[in-house]
Formats: sequence, structure tokens, C-alpha cells
Amino acid sequence: MSTNIILEIPTPNEWMRICRSQLGYYFPKHYSDNKDNIEKNWNALVQSANNGSKLDQALLAKWLLDQDRDEEAVPYMIMVHNKMDFYFDYDLGEFYEYGEAGLPKDLGIALKLYSNPAVLCEDVPSMIKLGQFYEEGLGTPIDMKEAMLWYKEAFDKGDELAGLTIGIRYAQGYHGLKKNKKKALALLKQAAKSSDPEIADIASEWLANKKNW
Repeated sequence: MSTNIILEIPTPNEWMRICRSQLGYYFPKHYSDNKDNIEKNWNALVQSANNGSKLDQALLAKWLLDQDRDEEAVPYMIMVHNKMDFYFDYDLGEFYEYGEAGLPKDLGIALKLYSNPAVLCEDVPSMIKLGQFYEEGLGTPIDMKEAMLWYKEAFDKGDELAGLTIGIRYAQGYHGLKKNKKKALALLKQAAKSSDPEIADIASEWLANKKNW
């Protein structure tokens, strides 16, 4: 069973065509409707998956992940990925990031895997990962401009932690980023009102020490 990752990211002209076929639009309901019968139909599903059925590849991958059988899930996840479907790319990215589920640690591959759902599917957790990778130089040179772009993309989609991170980075001047106290104050004041107590507490602590910025 092949475990080769195809790393080509689709061109802008391909995005709309690919987007319509992504599992994320219909797979969660399909999985919910079928997961209780997967063990009973196992042999038929394996044969169908090996014959190229993306839907059955995804059913097997998701079921195995839910059973904490990550290493067995990986080949089916990669089959789905190699059909230019990015449903499992975040999970594959984490496996490569940490060297888990029988895969080698490879930050370069992890970065590219996170890029697919972030760019094509506007997946917020993947955007956060890209921000972290670019600001810490994981699998790529440090690039605070690119990191802030991805944090802002996530923040614009409602992720409060991303807004807190941007505010702190402007207060710090992190990795050579030009400090911007005005932007830092605005973002941290907003974060201090978060319904998430941890985010609110961190933001409030930074605001209390703003003289040290």
C-alpha cells in the first residue's frame, strides 16, 4: 500500500474545481450514517478502498483514527490526499510535525500539508499552524510577515487566540517585527473581553504591564 505524499499544491485555476469535490462538504454526515456498519463490511470496504474509492478510503481512515489506530489509518489518509482531497491533511501534518503514527518527523512536509486546508478550505487550525511555523522557522526560514498574515486570516474568521497572538507580537516586536503599540493595545483590549478566561487573563496581564513594552 503506497504511502507517498504528493506535495503539489493546486493552482488558483484548479481551486474551484477541486473545492467542489472535497470530502468536507458531505463526508461528516456520510460517516455518521455509516460508521456503525464499518466493522461488519470491513473486507468489502478495504477492497473498494484499494480499488480507488475515495469515500471508502475516507471511511476506513476516519474509523481507524477514532479507534486510536493512527498508524493503520495513515495509508488510507494518504490515498485520500493523493486524490487532491485535503480532508485529512491537518492530521497528516501533525503526524509529520511530531513524527507520529509511523511517519518520520519532517517539518517541511508538515508545512505543506497545513498549507492545503488553510489555502483551499480556509481551515482556521491550519492557519494557526502556518503562523506558528513561519514565526518559529519550522520547515521554513523565519518570516514574521507571513506569520502575521496567517494569524490575521484566522483572526478575521473569529479566532480570538489569533487576535491575542497578533497583539502580543506587536507589543514584543517578536523576531524583528516592528513594534506597534497602538495595534497591540487595540487587539489586547479586545482579547481582554474574551469569553475564554485564559485568553482574557493573558491579555489583561499584558495590558497591566504595557509600560514595559
